[in-house]
This record gives sequence, C-alpha cells and structure tokens, in this order.
Amino acid sequence: FYDKYKSCQDYDLILRVSEITDKIKHIPKILYHWRSIPGSTAMDVAFKPEQQTNGQLAVQDHLERRNIKAVVEVPEFAEKLRLSLYNLKFSLPIKENPKVTILIPTKDGLNYLKPCIDSIIEKTDYTNYEIVVVNNNSEEKETFNYFKKNSDKFKVIDLPTDKFDFAYIHNKAMKNINTKYTLLLNNDVKVINKDWLTQMVGTFTISPDVGAVGAKLLYEDKTLQHAGVVLGIHTTAGHAFRAQPENSIGYMFFPQVIRNYSACTAACLLVDTDLYKKVGGMDPKLAMAYNDVDLCLKFGEKNRRIVYNPNAVLFHYEMKSRTKGEYPGESTYFRKKWGDLIFSDPFYSPHLTLRANNFSLKEHDE
Repeated sequence: FYDKYKSCQDYDLILRVSEITDKIKHIPKILYHWRSIPGSTAMDVAFKPEQQTNGQLAVQDHLERRNIKAVVEVPEFAEKLRLSLYNLKFSLPIKENPKVTILIPTKDGLNYLKPCIDSIIEKTDYTNYEIVVVNNNSEEKETFNYFKKNSDKFKVIDLPTDKFDFAYIHNKAMKNINTKYTLLLNNDVKVINKDWLTQMVGTFTISPDVGAVGAKLLYEDKTLQHAGVVLGIHTTAGHAFRAQPENSIGYMFFPQVIRNYSACTAACLLVDTDLYKKVGGMDPKLAMAYNDVDLCLKFGEKNRRIVYNPNAVLFHYEMKSRTKGEYPGESTYFRKKWGDLIFSDPFYSPHLTLRANNFSLKEHDE
C-alpha cells in the first residue's frame, strides 16, 4: 500500500494487480454484506474527503504506468453526488493516430446522409479518417449529383443487391477496406461532440484485447437510444437503458461510464478491420436483425472485448432510412445459434430482469 492513495489503497492495489494478470473473475453471488458505520464511506464519502482525489490519482498513475494517453476526470454528476467515480478522456495524438475508414451504407436518403456526412466533416477533431459511402440501389438523380459534387470529400462504392441485406452489404464492402479500424455507421446518425472519434479510437489503447467500441446514441428528443446491448432482454437482446434521459445514471452509473458489454450496435461501431475479416464478418443468415450482436459475440469467442464509451455521443434517428419491422426467423436462428449464452450474459447480473432494459431486479416469477 502507498500513503499517497490514502483511503483507496485497495483500489490502487487492484489496478496494479490488473497490470500483471487478466485472471480476474467476478462471482455473481452475494457473499457478504458491507458494513455501514459512522465514519465509513459506505455511508458517505464525505467522511473521507481525500478518497475522490486520491482515487483519481491512482487511476492516472495506472494509465501512466501503462503508457495510455488519457486524462482522468471526475464526471459532473459524480462530483455532485460526491462519488469516487472517474472518466477517461483521450487526447491527440493517439499512438500514431491509426487511419479509420468510416463506412456508411445508403439508398438515397439525402435528407439523412448529407447531415450525417456534414456533421462528421464539421465536428470531428480526429483527422486521419476517410469516408466511404456504400451506394446500395440508389435511384434518385439528386443522390448521384451529390456523390459527384462531393467526390473530394468521400469515396463511393456501388454495391447493388436484389433486396436490402445489411450483412451482405457490410461484408462485401469490407473487402475493399484495409485501414486498421473501420467505423460501421448508419446514414441516419449525426455527430454531437467533436472528440467522438478520438474517444472511440483512444478506447482501443486501454488494452490489446479490445475488438470493438460502441458509442452513446440518442434519439432526437435526447433520450438514450443505445448505451450498450444486453443479451436475453425480451428473449433475444436489447439496448441498455433505452428511452431513459440522456444524463440518467441508471444502474451503477452504467450509461455514463466506460464499460464492457457483450455487444454494441453497429449503428456506430468502431471495429478492428482484420478481426472483422478473421471472424468472417456478419452472418449472412442474419440479413436484417441481430447481425451486429452476432458479430460482437464472434469477437468475444476470439477473446476480444466490446467496450461502450459514453464520451462518443451521436444522434441516431433509428431506422429512418429503411423499413421498420421484426424478423422472427432471424431471431429464432440467432437464439439457436448462441443457445444458453443468450440467457447468461457475462456482463449482466443474473439477479436483474430480462423483461425490461432498465437493469431492475428480477421478479419472483422469473
């Protein structure tokens, strides 16, 4: 133990242990009850006011030992609630600033595609990227005029199909991509904060086993559309904390902290390009639904983690440019393919419900 980490020596110890081994497991059982006595931070962190600052120092020192270029911040909500909770903000340059291909499939839909691309160009401080638009069956003259007029801003890959097939489009387009990272991005997404891509790329520097990074996505009314994906929700998989307020602290502050999930949505998903190809890309039997969740689970089979980073924030006007609907055949196939894993998500407590996406406790009849 070190004196400079007073009141959070155990926290520092765990961080040091994590630097020399990954053999750390979580036991999802109630093994003991935490005592709460006067003078204990179990009652109020104010009893040990140095804890927040010293914990922040412990994390910052941990990052420096691992040569991770990030600043440890105390989020505003944590400051108000006097919580020892921290946020990593990555800064440029990020270990050679690897090139990113931003891959955007579209079928016409200029009313969404143009604001999407404009927001990327105008609000992205990470400069080493290219935009590749995958033109899938566009028909409108205005679309082709837009492509021609903006040929200096993005490339276009023409990829016609008999019908819309999300998995096929991505797999085919990815054969043309050779950058270290690829951002899978829907055309109905709009950037909010200028360091969004810096934060996503930076997340890969946390650990060499990161395979994909997801973002915080908001509906137009600024409620949460995506803050990670939980397996088993409503029998298949669902977005964590969907429809809760943007700044909701949710369960254990999960919507507002960097954490592992089994999956994140491909509406905005930064992936290791080589890994995508190594696992065979998206499953062709999942043309419309759950192909992104399946992709993330295949990453997991390769011992690569999926990380949600709430510091990358974008609007997602969900499925505005494609037909809405349920795909029961694909849901059934997905459940059969992954079997028991669907109902034993390693990043979701078995004590929490699968009937809702709010991380509430299980009911007695579950």
